[in-house]
Amino acid sequence: MGKPKILAFSGSARAESFNKKLVKIAAAGAVEAGADVTVIDLREFPMPLYDGDLQQK
Repeated sequence: MGKPKILAFSGSARAESFNKKLVKIAAAGAVEAGADVTVIDLREFPMPLYDGDLQQK
């Protein structure tokens, strides 16, 4: 069996989201365990997402 492939992303679009920080930590752990991990930021995709940072402006 080959390396597991994981796509990781946060459920929050906020720049300083705790979810984003947790995703980075989890992704690093998965890489250490031998997985091939791709982390994406949903802000980079043109879709309607709630963004608390934009709401405050």
